[in-house]
Amino acid sequence: MSFHTQTTDRDYDIPHEWFSLNYRLHEEALDSRINRHFLELWILRLRTAIPPNSRCYGLFMARINELALYCAARYTDSCEISAANELLSEENDSSPIRIASLNGRGLTGPIPLDFSDPLNYDSQIQDITEQSEKFCARIPCLLGFIEGLGYISEEYIMSVQFRIKKIIEVISILTDHGIECLEDLFQKLCSIEEKKRRQDETLLCLVDRSIFDDLGRELHLFMKSGNRKCKYFVIDR
Repeated sequence: MSFHTQTTDRDYDIPHEWFSLNYRLHEEALDSRINRHFLELWILRLRTAIPPNSRCYGLFMARINELALYCAARYTDSCEISAANELLSEENDSSPIRIASLNGRGLTGPIPLDFSDPLNYDSQIQDITEQSEKFCARIPCLLGFIEGLGYISEEYIMSVQFRIKKIIEVISILTDHGIECLEDLFQKLCSIEEKKRRQDETLLCLVDRSIFDDLGRELHLFMKSGNRKCKYFVIDR
């Protein structure tokens, strides 16, 4: 199979494995399992299976981004501010998760990685990091990557930016009120008038998984058709 440098999926048949990955991501993304480590492992899994010049890869990464937003919102609504800030921070760290660059210096095909060989796993990771640029599961990194693709719609990008802003605003409110745990939040809500309490209750992030699910459906249909227009892509003119 020959992968081209253009961001298209119309020149070759979509491997069955990609459909399986889309389904597995949906099945494995349980609320109890979604955290930064989960997201980073999935980034690596996708990077070892799908070439980054594929538009399918962009949709997969948008799904990962949705899970990161959902996770940060859940942390915030649970008053786990440090955990939320970790996902929202722009600061890079020593995370081993990397992807090849898309500017011509990186790889255009998937990086081979044998998950069935745990004894050789560390050396495989080292091989990947030597060939690629650093990448992590922080939301600014994910959004920057998605924006840089050039074919994800501005409407989707703006929706992500809006939800990031909402999460940051809620964190600011909780911090200003000195709320450090759910008990503090409950006591704060109980101590104010009902009308004001209803207003404050709406200040939770309340980010759901609807866009994550919708992206999964769009990705499946796009892979199935090969040339179907996707509402998350910039409209071809």
